[in-house]
Amino acid sequence: MKTLLPFACIYILLVSFSGFLFGQLFFGQFSISASIAGIAGLICAFAGFGVTGGAIKARPIALWSGLLALIGVALDATDYYLNYAIPGNYYAWGLIGPYCGAALFVAYVSRSLMRTT
Repeated sequence: MKTLLPFACIYILLVSFSGFLFGQLFFGQFSISASIAGIAGLICAFAGFGVTGGAIKARPIALWSGLLALIGVALDATDYYLNYAIPGNYYAWGLIGPYCGAALFVAYVSRSLMRTT
């Protein structure tokens, strides 16, 4: 599982930076929930790289920031569907779904490594 962790972290980095944080600058709209999802995703990715390298103190940071990123995504999706109720809107789940899966994977690997040592 530790061999797949860097790939999940790279995907989290790309989506959190380009999708959540840069998207706010590009469209000129600030969203607290998207900022939470983006910043927590960046922290999760960098802590996940630390977990890959064997840093013990990065494990709880990766766990909790991954879960916070999922909460940010849930809040952002709720805001999106409440305020932009236009037929055909799908919140880009093709990118956000794997982002959530990667954040869950980083949190799961961090939690499983916390139990073993």
